[in-house]
Amino acid sequence: VQWIADNFNSLYSDYQTRQDAVSEDADRFLRLILDRNRKFAAAFLLDFLRKGKTVEYIYTSVILPCLSHINFLWRKNRISSADHYTAADTCRYVMFRLLDSIFGERKYPFRAVVVCMPREKDFIGAEMFANFLEIKGWSVSFFGRNSTEKDLLKAIYERSPQAVVVSAASIPGLAPAKRILSHLRSERDDIVVSGHGSSLLLASEKLKEHIDIFVDGFDNAHNEMLNRVMKHAQSHCS
Repeated sequence: VQWIADNFNSLYSDYQTRQDAVSEDADRFLRLILDRNRKFAAAFLLDFLRKGKTVEYIYTSVILPCLSHINFLWRKNRISSADHYTAADTCRYVMFRLLDSIFGERKYPFRAVVVCMPREKDFIGAEMFANFLEIKGWSVSFFGRNSTEKDLLKAIYERSPQAVVVSAASIPGLAPAKRILSHLRSERDDIVVSGHGSSLLLASEKLKEHIDIFVDGFDNAHNEMLNRVMKHAQSHCS
């Protein structure tokens, strides 16, 4: 974590100078978002569902790359702050339209809590993963950027979840994330703990003792969470 903090300026500078090309689907969605045409943007992705595309594909191959490119354009002063925030809000609108269009049957008797670190600006990816788990059949509680560490831990313990997802997308979020992860490990070793967000992924080697699963692909993370939770449940029943 300290190495990442010490080298953050050079890492971030390198990241600013390049941006991976988006797919044709993501590019079409991006154009609708930047045109502030949220109803057509939602219809565009809802049509994907009707044609058999998975929610994971829509989230990870269309919406998230689109958001990444929007952030890149904003950092390079190619779009205004107003355009940046409007685009992010439009993505959230589309995300909830997708969620509402899918019958989210509670297939599992398991609860998951997804928490973002205090003052985190990039929280949509975590919220998207929370929605993905809900679609898959979990009972999910999501806590965004406006909660304190104390409030987040209180919310986790009050809900007695079988799984917790801790998300930190920015470098400042690593310190509170580590404190929360350490607390969970010391108090509740029966909870399956997942780490989400670019900063936690960068610090994975330093934090692997606190985290069972790193979310690098929604479907894979969900399946591994489910398998671990089921093993915990079976061990308690035996």
